[in-house]
Amino acid sequence: PGVLMGFLGGREWRKWAHRPAAERRGAVLRCFAQVVGDRAFDTVEYVEQDWTAEQWTQGGPTSVAAPGVLTDFGQWRDRPHHRVHWAGAEFSPYWNGYMDGAVRSGRHTATELLH
Repeated sequence: PGVLMGFLGGREWRKWAHRPAAERRGAVLRCFAQVVGDRAFDTVEYVEQDWTAEQWTQGGPTSVAAPGVLTDFGQWRDRPHHRVHWAGAEFSPYWNGYMDGAVRSGRHTATELLH
């Protein structure tokens, strides 16, 4: 089995947010079918996540630095401080904020520590 995942963000989310869940599901599966064919309609499970309803993210699946954070503190973002080395999903230059980014960041920091 495979997993298909997509996001409706910005203007598209505002367009679809208040429509019935079944209507969104149909539209999403039709979009998937354009890419992978009619097998997209043969789902075992379909799950939606409304990120705008999440208390801690308030609209997105990852964190976003507030205005000024990178310009004010960015110069220290990736610098080790004595024995403290930073790693985590938000420190990854690739897939920032996701599990893939966290693993990449952890590997990068482990390599730094070993050298």
